[in-house]
Amino acid sequence: MVNFLGMVGIAAVATLLAACSSSLGSTDEPASSSASSSAAAPAPGVMSVRVSGNQLVDEQGEPIRLVGVNFSGAQYACAEGLGFFDAPATDTSITALTSWGINAVRLPLNESCWLDINGVEDAFGGANNRDAIGDWVAKLGLRD
Repeated sequence: MVNFLGMVGIAAVATLLAACSSSLGSTDEPASSSASSSAAAPAPGVMSVRVSGNQLVDEQGEPIRLVGVNFSGAQYACAEGLGFFDAPATDTSITALTSWGINAVRLPLNESCWLDINGVEDAFGGANNRDAIGDWVAKLGLRD
C-alpha cells in the first residue's frame, strides 16, 4: 500500500514546482522588514512566493493570485506499468491548460514511482518518472 502522507508530500512538491516556488516562507512582516530581507534570495529566474498578512506575495512584496488546475493522472499508470500518465498529457492538453492563464498546477504523484520502490517497472520509476514529470511541467512554461 502506498504511503498516503508520502503521496500528499510529493503532490505538494509538484504543485510548488509547477507554481515556480523555490522558497516558501511564512511571515506577517511586510516585504521591507529585516525578517524577510534576511531570507535566502531565490535562484535567478525562479519565482519566490511567501505569505504576508493574508496574501501571497512575490519577491518584491507584490500580491500574486494563483490560478490553478488539478491535473490528475500521474499517480497510477506508472505503478500499473501503463506509462507515466493515465490522463492525456499531450501538447493539446498543455495548450488548453495554458490558454486558461494558469500559473499553478496540482499534479498528484505516486511515491512508489517517484522513488522507484515497491516493484515499479524500471521504465516508469525513479529517474525516468522524475524526468517525465519534469518535462511535462517544463512544457507548461510556468517557470521564468
